[in-house]
Amino acid sequence: MQKLTNIISRPFLIIIFTVFIYVIMVKPFRVMVNQKVFYPVMSEIFSGYDIIPAPNKSTAVVIKHKSITREGTEVGHRDFWFSLPFGGFFIIPFVLLVYYRNWKRVKQFTVYHVIISLLPLLFFLPVLNIHPMLPTGIFQKLNIVLCFVYTVLGLKNVSQN
Repeated sequence: MQKLTNIISRPFLIIIFTVFIYVIMVKPFRVMVNQKVFYPVMSEIFSGYDIIPAPNKSTAVVIKHKSITREGTEVGHRDFWFSLPFGGFFIIPFVLLVYYRNWKRVKQFTVYHVIISLLPLLFFLPVLNIHPMLPTGIFQKLNIVLCFVYTVLGLKNVSQN
């Protein structure tokens, strides 16, 4: 019973500590980087679009695109959220995998997360012109699923130790 308690309590203490550190230290830094660096850079890169910082101190920018037209008149806007990589969904699985020294999964997870996070930039290239067809939250949902899978894999390491 004691071993089972240690197996369960250690990962949850790591998760609680990680969330606490993220909220106190990392999130305010990310908001500052979003406002001072990320937003101006994205505004410069996508100068043909209306770009605004995301509301509620989020670490994202909203790219507004006039995607729906009928007979030359605009019917509606389509907002596309582009978020900074390495956010809250990244931290918990990353810390669990590092704590249990699963370096192979840490590398895999980081590469997959960066690819999924930066993939929306590709779809805004004028040559492809795919962005009006994409569901707006698809990349965030992909990141959530990826992080959930790697959290489960990180917790799986607990039972093996």
